[in-house]
Amino acid sequence: MKHFYVIENIKVSAGAADFSFQKFIRDKYRIDVARLTIDKKAIDARNKASINIIYRVIIEVNSAIDKSLMDKNVQVYIPSEILKIQNKKRMEKIIVIGAGPAGLFAALRLIEHGFKVCILERGKCVEDRAADVKLMNDSGILNSESNVLFGEGGAGTWSDGKLTTRINKPGIDWFFSKMV
Repeated sequence: MKHFYVIENIKVSAGAADFSFQKFIRDKYRIDVARLTIDKKAIDARNKASINIIYRVIIEVNSAIDKSLMDKNVQVYIPSEILKIQNKKRMEKIIVIGAGPAGLFAALRLIEHGFKVCILERGKCVEDRAADVKLMNDSGILNSESNVLFGEGGAGTWSDGKLTTRINKPGIDWFFSKMV
């Protein structure tokens, strides 16, 4: 059985002519790569004296990687063609708990891959939540089932905007395509 992983933030000097991804991965993670695909490449020119190319690669290996060898830059990767095959075999309904950003995007991703999805949210829709939040702010009356924490859009609907973008994570291009 093949296993797939994505490795991020592989930094290579722009002048390096003989860099081997397979050797780098074997030396750093003790992983023998069966197949490697460059998924993304970006130039880091913040320091003009030391320009680097930052790569994200997808690797295929013949056996699962020991989790103790993985760091924050190594993640399990599920190719979309495998998801499509799995979808044909399994069409049960998946329940997503919460209609916050994570729940909504998880549901969207699952729907795109053919799954039937049901989203459960204990709070109200945004328009109704707004009235409950206003009532709380104006009079101090708390609706324990509809407030800044519960309901469509999640807690972030009334946040101060300090959300982490994780701009270099796999899938961010997909996310931006959906948002734009």
